[in-house]
Amino acid sequence: IIEFSFQTDSKSISLDDLCFKPIEGQSCLVESPAQYWLSDPVILHTDPTPPLTVTCQTSHSVLKQKLPCFDQIGTPVMRHVVLGGISPNSKVVSPDPCGDFVPSAKSLFLTFLLNNFKDQSFQENAVLWEKLAFINSIKDANNLLKNDIQTPMKVSYMAGRSIEDSLSTEAKQNAWIVAVSYLAMFIYIALALGKPFHPVRSRYKLALMGIIIVASSFLCSISILSVLGLSTTLIVWEVVPFLTLAIGVDNMFIITREFDRLESIDEFNDESNYDENGAGLNIGIALCNKGPSVLAAGMCEVIIFAIGALTDIPALRQFGIVASTAVFVNLLFQMTWFIASLSLDAQRVRKNLPEFCFRKPKMSRIQPNSDGNFIDRYYLPFLYSNIGQTIALLVTLGLLISGIFGLNNMKLGLEPQLAAPDKSHLQNYYDDLFKFGEAGPPAYLVLSDLDYFGFITSQKQNEVLSNLLTKVAQVSEFVDPPLYSWL
Repeated sequence: IIEFSFQTDSKSISLDDLCFKPIEGQSCLVESPAQYWLSDPVILHTDPTPPLTVTCQTSHSVLKQKLPCFDQIGTPVMRHVVLGGISPNSKVVSPDPCGDFVPSAKSLFLTFLLNNFKDQSFQENAVLWEKLAFINSIKDANNLLKNDIQTPMKVSYMAGRSIEDSLSTEAKQNAWIVAVSYLAMFIYIALALGKPFHPVRSRYKLALMGIIIVASSFLCSISILSVLGLSTTLIVWEVVPFLTLAIGVDNMFIITREFDRLESIDEFNDESNYDENGAGLNIGIALCNKGPSVLAAGMCEVIIFAIGALTDIPALRQFGIVASTAVFVNLLFQMTWFIASLSLDAQRVRKNLPEFCFRKPKMSRIQPNSDGNFIDRYYLPFLYSNIGQTIALLVTLGLLISGIFGLNNMKLGLEPQLAAPDKSHLQNYYDDLFKFGEAGPPAYLVLSDLDYFGFITSQKQNEVLSNLLTKVAQVSEFVDPPLYSWL
Protein backbone atom coordinates (compact mmCIF):
# COMPACT_ATOMS: atom_id res chain seq x y z
CA ILE A 1 0.00 0.00 0.00
CA ILE A 2 2.76 2.45 0.93
CA GLU A 3 4.90 1.74 -2.13
CA PHE A 4 2.09 1.53 -4.69
CA SER A 5 1.95 4.29 -7.30
CA PHE A 6 -0.06 4.99 -10.44
CA GLN A 7 0.48 7.28 -13.38
CA THR A 8 -1.73 10.24 -14.19
CA ASP A 9 -1.54 12.58 -17.16
CA SER A 10 1.09 14.74 -15.49
CA LYS A 11 2.96 12.65 -12.88
CA SER A 12 3.14 9.52 -10.76
CA ILE A 13 0.93 9.50 -7.65
CA SER A 14 1.69 7.53 -4.48
CA LEU A 15 0.71 7.64 -0.82
CA ASP A 16 3.49 10.15 -0.15
CA ASP A 17 1.72 12.68 -2.40
CA LEU A 18 -1.63 12.34 -0.63
CA CYS A 19 -0.96 11.50 3.01
CA PHE A 20 -1.10 13.65 6.12
CA LYS A 21 2.34 14.68 7.40
CA PRO A 22 2.08 16.26 10.86
CA ILE A 23 5.80 16.94 11.12
CA GLU A 24 7.48 18.90 8.37
CA GLY A 25 10.22 16.98 6.61
CA GLN A 26 8.98 13.59 7.82
CA SER A 27 7.04 10.88 6.02
CA CYS A 28 3.37 9.94 6.24
CA LEU A 29 1.51 9.37 9.48
CA VAL A 30 0.51 5.70 9.44
CA GLU A 31 -1.06 4.36 12.64
CA SER A 32 -0.06 0.73 12.90
CA PRO A 33 1.18 -1.76 15.54
CA ALA A 34 4.34 -2.07 13.44
CA GLN A 35 5.22 1.47 14.48
CA TYR A 36 6.30 0.10 17.87
CA TRP A 37 9.24 -1.31 15.91
CA LEU A 38 9.58 1.70 13.60
CA SER A 39 7.89 -0.29 10.79
CA ASP A 40 11.15 -2.24 10.42
CA PRO A 41 10.66 -6.03 10.12
CA VAL A 42 14.30 -6.65 11.09
CA ILE A 43 13.84 -4.87 14.42
CA LEU A 44 10.60 -6.78 15.04
CA HIS A 45 12.19 -10.17 14.33
CA THR A 46 15.21 -9.43 16.50
CA ASP A 47 13.23 -8.04 19.43
CA PRO A 48 13.67 -10.49 22.35
CA THR A 49 10.55 -9.24 24.18
CA PRO A 50 7.90 -7.87 21.77
CA PRO A 51 5.13 -7.80 24.43
CA LEU A 52 7.24 -5.50 26.62
CA THR A 53 7.92 -3.19 23.69
CA VAL A 54 4.18 -2.55 23.45
CA THR A 55 4.24 -1.46 27.12
CA CYS A 56 7.07 1.00 26.34
CA GLN A 57 9.63 -1.15 28.20
CA THR A 58 11.64 -2.46 25.28
CA SER A 59 14.94 -4.30 25.64
CA HIS A 60 15.96 -3.93 21.98
CA SER A 61 19.18 -1.99 21.55
CA VAL A 62 17.94 0.09 18.62
CA LEU A 63 14.62 0.97 20.24
CA LYS A 64 16.34 2.02 23.46
CA GLN A 65 17.96 4.86 21.54
CA LYS A 66 14.51 6.19 20.63
CA LEU A 67 11.65 7.52 22.68
CA PRO A 68 9.56 4.56 23.87
CA CYS A 69 6.27 4.01 22.07
CA PHE A 70 7.04 6.61 19.40
CA ASP A 71 6.93 5.86 15.69
CA GLN A 72 9.54 6.49 13.03
CA ILE A 73 8.43 10.10 12.40
CA GLY A 74 8.28 11.06 16.08
CA THR A 75 4.56 10.81 16.90
CA PRO A 76 3.25 8.67 19.77
CA VAL A 77 1.84 5.20 19.12
CA MET A 78 -1.44 4.88 21.02
CA ARG A 79 -2.19 1.34 22.13
CA HIS A 80 -5.97 1.65 22.02
CA VAL A 81 -5.80 2.97 18.46
CA VAL A 82 -3.64 0.24 16.93
CA LEU A 83 -4.78 -2.76 19.02
CA GLY A 84 -8.28 -4.17 19.50
CA GLY A 85 -9.85 -6.66 21.86
CA ILE A 86 -7.20 -5.90 24.49
CA SER A 87 -6.90 -8.06 27.60
CA PRO A 88 -4.05 -8.72 30.10
CA ASN A 89 -1.40 -11.17 28.91
CA SER A 90 -1.09 -13.73 31.69
CA LYS A 91 2.03 -15.28 30.15
CA VAL A 92 4.16 -12.14 30.40
CA VAL A 93 4.68 -10.10 33.57
CA SER A 94 5.65 -6.45 33.36
CA PRO A 95 8.97 -5.68 35.08
CA ASP A 96 7.53 -2.37 36.26
CA PRO A 97 5.12 -3.07 39.15
CA CYS A 98 3.69 0.45 38.81
CA GLY A 99 3.37 0.26 35.03
CA ASP A 100 0.52 -0.83 32.84
CA PHE A 101 -0.25 -4.49 32.20
CA VAL A 102 1.22 -6.34 29.25
CA PRO A 103 -1.57 -6.48 26.64
CA SER A 104 -2.85 -9.33 24.55
CA ALA A 105 -4.84 -8.28 21.48
CA LYS A 106 -7.32 -10.08 19.25
CA SER A 107 -7.14 -7.61 16.36
CA LEU A 108 -4.82 -5.07 14.78
CA PHE A 109 -5.81 -1.68 13.36
CA LEU A 110 -4.00 0.10 10.54
CA THR A 111 -4.93 3.65 9.57
CA PHE A 112 -3.59 5.54 6.57
CA LEU A 113 -4.43 9.22 6.96
CA LEU A 114 -4.90 11.27 3.78
CA ASN A 115 -5.19 15.00 3.44
CA ASN A 116 -8.56 16.49 2.52
CA PHE A 117 -7.56 19.47 0.44
CA LYS A 118 -10.43 21.25 -1.32
CA ASP A 119 -8.83 20.72 -4.69
CA GLN A 120 -10.67 18.82 -7.40
CA SER A 121 -7.55 17.24 -8.86
CA PHE A 122 -6.29 16.20 -5.42
CA GLN A 123 -9.67 14.70 -4.50
CA GLU A 124 -9.79 12.69 -7.74
CA ASN A 125 -6.27 11.35 -7.17
CA ALA A 126 -7.10 10.43 -3.57
CA VAL A 127 -10.25 8.56 -4.59
CA LEU A 128 -8.33 6.75 -7.33
CA TRP A 129 -5.52 5.81 -4.92
CA GLU A 130 -8.03 4.40 -2.46
CA LYS A 131 -9.43 2.14 -5.18
CA LEU A 132 -6.21 1.05 -6.89
CA ALA A 133 -3.86 0.83 -3.93
CA PHE A 134 -5.81 0.47 -0.70
CA ILE A 135 -8.97 -1.46 -1.62
CA ASN A 136 -7.34 -3.74 -4.20
CA SER A 137 -4.51 -4.58 -1.78
CA ILE A 138 -7.01 -5.46 0.94
CA LYS A 139 -8.96 -7.69 -1.45
CA ASP A 140 -5.75 -9.46 -2.51
CA ALA A 141 -4.82 -9.99 1.15
CA ASN A 142 -8.23 -11.42 1.93
CA ASN A 143 -7.97 -13.83 -0.99
CA LEU A 144 -4.60 -15.07 0.27
CA LEU A 145 -5.75 -15.39 3.88
CA LYS A 146 -8.91 -17.21 2.82
CA ASN A 147 -6.84 -20.17 1.67
CA ASP A 148 -4.36 -20.04 4.56
CA ILE A 149 -5.37 -22.77 7.02
CA GLN A 150 -2.47 -22.21 9.41
CA THR A 151 -3.18 -18.50 9.88
CA PRO A 152 -6.95 -18.00 10.19
CA MET A 153 -7.29 -14.27 9.71
CA LYS A 154 -9.52 -11.88 7.81
CA VAL A 155 -9.18 -8.23 6.92
CA SER A 156 -12.12 -5.82 7.21
CA TYR A 157 -11.63 -2.36 5.80
CA MET A 158 -13.13 1.03 5.13
CA ALA A 159 -11.90 3.79 2.84
CA GLY A 160 -13.04 7.36 2.46
CA ARG A 161 -14.98 6.39 -0.66
CA SER A 162 -16.49 3.22 0.84
CA ILE A 163 -19.78 4.78 1.97
CA GLU A 164 -20.38 6.45 -1.38
CA ASP A 165 -19.51 3.25 -3.25
CA SER A 166 -21.77 1.14 -1.03
CA LEU A 167 -24.70 3.51 -1.37
CA SER A 168 -24.25 3.62 -5.14
CA THR A 169 -24.20 -0.18 -5.28
CA GLU A 170 -27.23 -0.40 -3.00
CA ALA A 171 -29.17 2.07 -5.15
CA LYS A 172 -28.50 -0.01 -8.26
CA GLN A 173 -29.47 -3.21 -6.45
CA ASN A 174 -32.70 -1.68 -5.13
CA ALA A 175 -33.82 -0.35 -8.51
CA TRP A 176 -35.69 -3.59 -9.18
CA ILE A 177 -37.57 -3.17 -5.88
CA VAL A 178 -38.94 0.19 -7.06
CA ALA A 179 -39.84 -1.32 -10.43
CA VAL A 180 -41.64 -4.28 -8.83
CA SER A 181 -43.49 -1.94 -6.45
CA TYR A 182 -44.74 0.21 -9.30
CA LEU A 183 -45.72 -2.90 -11.28
CA ALA A 184 -47.62 -4.30 -8.29
CA MET A 185 -49.39 -0.97 -7.80
CA PHE A 186 -50.31 -0.90 -11.50
CA ILE A 187 -51.92 -4.33 -11.18
CA TYR A 188 -53.72 -3.27 -8.00
CA ILE A 189 -55.12 -0.10 -9.57
CA ALA A 190 -56.26 -2.00 -12.67
CA LEU A 191 -58.02 -4.64 -10.57
CA ALA A 192 -59.57 -2.21 -8.08
CA LEU A 193 -60.79 0.54 -10.40
CA GLY A 194 -62.11 -1.60 -13.23
CA LYS A 195 -63.30 -5.04 -14.20
CA PRO A 196 -60.09 -6.77 -15.31
CA PHE A 197 -61.75 -9.36 -17.59
CA HIS A 198 -64.44 -7.12 -19.08
CA PRO A 199 -63.74 -5.99 -22.66
CA VAL A 200 -65.06 -2.46 -22.06
CA ARG A 201 -64.93 -1.78 -18.33
CA SER A 202 -61.29 -2.76 -17.79
CA ARG A 203 -59.02 0.16 -16.90
CA TYR A 204 -55.50 -1.04 -17.64
CA LYS A 205 -54.62 2.05 -19.67
CA LEU A 206 -55.94 4.37 -16.98
CA ALA A 207 -53.91 2.48 -14.34
CA LEU A 208 -50.80 2.70 -16.51
CA MET A 209 -51.35 6.40 -17.00
CA GLY A 210 -51.66 6.86 -13.25
CA ILE A 211 -48.32 5.11 -12.67
CA ILE A 212 -46.69 7.23 -15.38
CA ILE A 213 -48.06 10.36 -13.72
CA VAL A 214 -46.58 9.37 -10.34
CA ALA A 215 -43.17 8.55 -11.83
CA SER A 216 -43.21 11.75 -13.90
CA SER A 217 -43.96 13.89 -10.84
CA PHE A 218 -40.87 12.51 -9.06
CA LEU A 219 -38.64 12.94 -12.10
CA CYS A 220 -39.93 16.46 -12.72
CA SER A 221 -39.26 17.47 -9.11
CA ILE A 222 -35.71 16.07 -9.32
CA SER A 223 -35.15 17.94 -12.58
CA ILE A 224 -36.44 21.24 -11.19
CA LEU A 225 -34.33 21.01 -8.05
CA SER A 226 -31.24 19.92 -10.01
CA VAL A 227 -31.53 23.06 -12.13
CA LEU A 228 -31.68 25.06 -8.89
CA GLY A 229 -28.46 23.39 -7.72
CA LEU A 230 -29.81 21.04 -5.04
CA SER A 231 -27.89 17.79 -4.54
CA THR A 232 -29.67 14.64 -3.40
CA THR A 233 -28.84 11.70 -1.15
CA LEU A 234 -29.82 8.04 -1.24
CA ILE A 235 -32.78 8.62 1.10
CA VAL A 236 -34.42 10.74 -1.59
CA TRP A 237 -34.16 8.04 -4.25
CA GLU A 238 -35.17 5.28 -1.84
CA VAL A 239 -38.17 6.92 -0.13
CA VAL A 240 -39.69 9.70 -2.26
CA PRO A 241 -40.77 7.41 -5.17
CA PHE A 242 -42.82 5.31 -2.74
CA LEU A 243 -44.15 8.45 -1.06
CA THR A 244 -45.43 9.96 -4.30
CA LEU A 245 -46.82 6.56 -5.32
CA ALA A 246 -48.89 6.25 -2.13
CA ILE A 247 -50.22 9.82 -2.26
CA GLY A 248 -50.87 9.77 -6.01
CA VAL A 249 -52.73 6.46 -5.97
CA ASP A 250 -54.87 7.64 -3.07
CA ASN A 251 -56.01 10.69 -5.05
CA MET A 252 -56.76 8.54 -8.08
CA PHE A 253 -59.05 6.30 -6.05
CA ILE A 254 -60.87 9.23 -4.44
CA ILE A 255 -61.68 10.96 -7.72
CA THR A 256 -62.41 7.80 -9.70
CA ARG A 257 -64.66 6.33 -7.01
CA GLU A 258 -66.69 9.52 -6.86
CA PHE A 259 -67.01 9.55 -10.65
CA ASP A 260 -68.17 5.92 -10.68
CA ARG A 261 -70.71 6.68 -7.97
CA LEU A 262 -72.16 9.51 -10.03
CA GLU A 263 -72.26 7.32 -13.11
CA SER A 264 -74.38 4.77 -11.24
CA ILE A 265 -77.02 7.26 -10.10
CA ASP A 266 -80.19 6.98 -12.13
CA GLU A 267 -80.68 10.69 -12.66
CA PHE A 268 -77.46 10.77 -14.71
CA ASN A 269 -78.19 7.53 -16.56
CA ASP A 270 -81.34 8.18 -18.56
CA GLU A 271 -81.22 7.21 -22.23
CA SER A 272 -81.30 10.80 -23.50
CA ASN A 273 -78.33 11.92 -21.45
CA TYR A 274 -76.15 8.81 -21.55
CA ASP A 275 -73.66 9.52 -24.35
CA GLU A 276 -69.98 10.23 -24.62
CA ASN A 277 -70.49 13.93 -23.94
CA GLY A 278 -72.19 13.32 -20.60
CA ALA A 279 -69.00 12.02 -18.98
CA GLY A 280 -67.62 15.53 -18.67
CA LEU A 281 -70.57 16.58 -16.51
CA ASN A 282 -70.02 13.76 -14.04
CA ILE A 283 -66.28 14.45 -13.90
CA GLY A 284 -66.99 18.10 -13.17
CA ILE A 285 -69.42 17.19 -10.39
CA ALA A 286 -66.90 14.66 -9.01
CA LEU A 287 -64.25 17.38 -8.86
CA CYS A 288 -66.72 19.73 -7.16
CA ASN A 289 -67.41 17.07 -4.52
CA LYS A 290 -63.93 15.65 -3.93
CA GLY A 291 -61.58 18.20 -5.48
CA PRO A 292 -61.47 20.58 -2.47
CA SER A 293 -60.64 17.77 -0.04
CA VAL A 294 -57.94 16.36 -2.37
CA LEU A 295 -56.48 19.84 -2.87
CA ALA A 296 -56.57 20.67 0.85
CA ALA A 297 -54.96 17.36 1.84
CA GLY A 298 -52.31 17.72 -0.86
CA MET A 299 -51.41 21.28 0.14
CA CYS A 300 -51.17 20.22 3.80
CA GLU A 301 -48.72 17.50 2.79
CA VAL A 302 -46.70 20.01 0.78
CA ILE A 303 -46.57 22.43 3.72
CA ILE A 304 -45.66 19.69 6.21
CA PHE A 305 -42.71 18.49 4.13
CA ALA A 306 -41.67 22.11 3.54
CA ILE A 307 -41.64 22.69 7.30
CA GLY A 308 -39.56 19.53 7.70
CA ALA A 309 -37.02 21.04 5.31
CA LEU A 310 -36.25 23.68 7.94
CA THR A 311 -34.23 21.15 9.96
CA ASP A 312 -30.48 21.58 10.44
CA ILE A 313 -29.75 18.01 9.26
CA PRO A 314 -28.71 18.26 5.57
CA ALA A 315 -30.02 14.81 4.54
CA LEU A 316 -33.44 15.46 6.09
CA ARG A 317 -33.50 18.96 4.63
CA GLN A 318 -32.94 17.56 1.14
CA PHE A 319 -35.61 14.94 1.71
CA GLY A 320 -38.12 17.56 2.86
CA ILE A 321 -37.47 19.81 -0.14
CA VAL A 322 -37.68 16.99 -2.70
CA ALA A 323 -40.74 15.43 -1.05
CA SER A 324 -42.57 18.76 -0.87
CA THR A 325 -41.81 19.52 -4.51
CA ALA A 326 -42.73 16.00 -5.68
CA VAL A 327 -46.06 16.05 -3.84
CA PHE A 328 -46.89 19.48 -5.26
CA VAL A 329 -46.06 18.44 -8.84
CA ASN A 330 -47.98 15.21 -8.33
CA LEU A 331 -51.01 17.19 -7.16
CA LEU A 332 -50.88 19.37 -10.28
CA PHE A 333 -50.66 16.31 -12.51
CA GLN A 334 -53.57 14.65 -10.70
CA MET A 335 -55.80 17.68 -11.17
CA THR A 336 -54.95 18.03 -14.88
CA TRP A 337 -53.30 15.03 -16.52
CA PHE A 338 -55.19 12.31 -14.67
CA ILE A 339 -58.54 14.10 -15.01
CA ALA A 340 -58.02 14.27 -18.77
CA SER A 341 -57.13 10.57 -18.86
CA LEU A 342 -60.20 9.69 -16.81
CA SER A 343 -62.40 11.74 -19.17
CA LEU A 344 -61.04 9.97 -22.24
CA ASP A 345 -61.55 6.58 -20.61
CA ALA A 346 -65.13 7.50 -19.64
CA GLN A 347 -65.91 8.60 -23.20
CA ARG A 348 -64.57 5.27 -24.47
CA VAL A 349 -66.84 3.38 -22.07
CA ARG A 350 -69.87 5.47 -23.07
CA LYS A 351 -69.13 4.72 -26.73
CA ASN A 352 -69.05 1.03 -25.84
CA LEU A 353 -65.49 0.62 -27.20
CA PRO A 354 -63.23 -2.18 -25.94
CA GLU A 355 -60.04 -0.99 -24.30
CA PHE A 356 -57.66 -2.89 -26.56
CA CYS A 357 -59.63 -2.82 -29.82
CA PHE A 358 -60.91 0.04 -31.97
CA ARG A 359 -63.76 -2.05 -33.38
CA LYS A 360 -67.07 -1.61 -31.61
CA PRO A 361 -68.27 -4.96 -30.14
CA LYS A 362 -71.59 -6.51 -31.11
CA MET A 363 -73.39 -6.09 -27.82
CA SER A 364 -75.92 -3.81 -26.25
CA ARG A 365 -74.92 -0.57 -24.62
CA ILE A 366 -72.96 -1.09 -21.40
CA GLN A 367 -74.71 0.43 -18.45
CA PRO A 368 -72.68 2.03 -15.67
CA ASN A 369 -71.42 -0.33 -13.05
CA SER A 370 -73.81 -0.41 -10.12
CA ASP A 371 -73.29 -3.84 -8.60
CA GLY A 372 -70.20 -2.73 -6.66
CA ASN A 373 -67.07 -4.70 -5.91
CA PHE A 374 -65.78 -6.69 -2.95
CA ILE A 375 -65.34 -3.62 -0.76
CA ASP A 376 -68.81 -2.26 -1.49
CA ARG A 377 -70.62 -5.59 -1.24
CA TYR A 378 -68.84 -7.29 1.66
CA TYR A 379 -66.21 -5.24 3.47
CA LEU A 380 -68.09 -2.00 4.18
CA PRO A 381 -71.33 -3.72 5.38
CA PHE A 382 -69.27 -5.88 7.74
CA LEU A 383 -67.23 -2.91 8.98
CA TYR A 384 -70.38 -0.90 9.82
CA SER A 385 -72.04 -3.82 11.60
CA ASN A 386 -71.90 -4.12 15.40
CA ILE A 387 -69.36 -6.95 15.27
CA GLY A 388 -67.16 -5.09 12.78
CA GLN A 389 -67.18 -1.89 14.83
CA THR A 390 -66.32 -3.82 18.00
CA ILE A 391 -63.41 -5.60 16.32
CA ALA A 392 -62.12 -2.33 14.81
CA LEU A 393 -62.30 -0.62 18.22
CA LEU A 394 -60.46 -3.46 20.01
CA VAL A 395 -57.73 -3.64 17.36
CA THR A 396 -57.24 0.13 17.49
CA LEU A 397 -57.00 0.17 21.29
CA GLY A 398 -54.57 -2.78 21.21
CA LEU A 399 -52.30 -1.07 18.72
CA LEU A 400 -52.45 2.19 20.69
CA ILE A 401 -51.54 0.54 24.01
CA SER A 402 -48.75 -1.54 22.48
CA GLY A 403 -47.40 1.59 20.79
CA ILE A 404 -47.31 3.49 24.10
CA PHE A 405 -45.42 0.68 25.84
CA GLY A 406 -43.09 0.20 22.89
CA LEU A 407 -42.30 3.91 22.75
CA ASN A 408 -40.50 3.75 26.10
CA ASN A 409 -38.34 0.82 24.95
CA MET A 410 -37.37 2.29 21.60
CA LYS A 411 -33.72 3.33 21.36
CA LEU A 412 -33.02 6.48 19.39
CA GLY A 413 -29.88 6.68 17.31
CA LEU A 414 -28.37 6.09 13.91
CA GLU A 415 -25.68 3.47 14.09
CA PRO A 416 -23.38 3.52 11.05
CA GLN A 417 -23.90 -0.17 10.32
CA LEU A 418 -27.61 0.55 9.74
CA ALA A 419 -26.68 2.60 6.68
CA ALA A 420 -24.40 -0.09 5.24
CA PRO A 421 -25.83 -2.73 2.90
CA ASP A 422 -26.05 -6.28 4.26
CA LYS A 423 -23.15 -8.58 3.39
CA SER A 424 -21.00 -5.65 2.28
CA HIS A 425 -17.42 -4.98 3.34
CA LEU A 426 -18.67 -1.95 5.29
CA GLN A 427 -20.99 -4.14 7.35
CA ASN A 428 -18.08 -6.44 8.19
CA TYR A 429 -15.91 -3.45 9.08
CA TYR A 430 -18.47 -1.92 11.43
CA ASP A 431 -19.15 -5.27 13.08
CA ASP A 432 -15.44 -5.82 13.76
CA LEU A 433 -14.96 -2.19 14.80
CA PHE A 434 -17.67 -2.33 17.46
CA LYS A 435 -16.55 -5.80 18.55
CA PHE A 436 -12.80 -5.19 18.88
CA GLY A 437 -12.32 -1.42 18.71
CA GLU A 438 -10.95 0.20 21.83
CA ALA A 439 -11.04 3.82 20.65
CA GLY A 440 -13.63 5.92 18.88
CA PRO A 441 -13.08 8.58 16.23
CA PRO A 442 -10.74 11.46 17.08
CA ALA A 443 -12.22 14.69 18.42
CA TYR A 444 -10.68 18.06 17.64
CA LEU A 445 -10.94 21.36 19.50
CA VAL A 446 -10.21 23.98 16.85
CA LEU A 447 -9.34 27.52 17.98
CA SER A 448 -9.95 29.94 15.12
CA ASP A 449 -9.70 33.69 14.55
CA LEU A 450 -6.75 34.23 16.87
CA ASP A 451 -3.21 35.53 16.70
CA TYR A 452 -1.13 32.36 16.87
CA PHE A 453 2.17 33.92 17.98
CA GLY A 454 0.44 36.22 20.40
CA PHE A 455 -1.50 33.29 21.80
CA ILE A 456 1.50 31.07 22.58
CA THR A 457 3.46 33.94 24.15
CA SER A 458 0.59 35.07 26.38
CA GLN A 459 0.71 33.48 29.80
CA LYS A 460 -2.95 34.19 30.46
CA GLN A 461 -4.09 32.58 27.23
CA ASN A 462 -1.85 29.59 27.87
CA GLU A 463 -3.55 29.14 31.21
CA VAL A 464 -6.92 29.24 29.46
CA LEU A 465 -5.77 26.51 27.07
CA SER A 466 -4.39 24.39 29.93
CA ASN A 467 -7.65 24.68 31.83
CA LEU A 468 -9.58 23.72 28.70
CA LEU A 469 -7.47 20.60 28.18
CA THR A 470 -7.80 19.68 31.84
CA LYS A 471 -11.57 19.91 31.75
CA VAL A 472 -11.75 17.80 28.61
CA ALA A 473 -9.44 15.19 30.13
CA GLN A 474 -11.73 14.96 33.16
CA VAL A 475 -14.50 13.61 30.96
CA SER A 476 -12.84 10.20 31.17
CA GLU A 477 -16.10 8.41 30.47
CA PHE A 478 -16.06 9.60 26.87
CA VAL A 479 -12.49 10.79 26.18
CA ASP A 480 -9.54 8.40 26.14
CA PRO A 481 -6.33 10.16 27.30
CA PRO A 482 -3.73 11.34 26.54
CA LEU A 483 -4.65 14.65 24.92
CA TYR A 484 -2.28 16.39 22.52
CA SER A 485 -1.99 20.10 21.81
CA TRP A 486 -0.52 20.95 18.43
CA LEU A 487 0.19 24.46 19.69
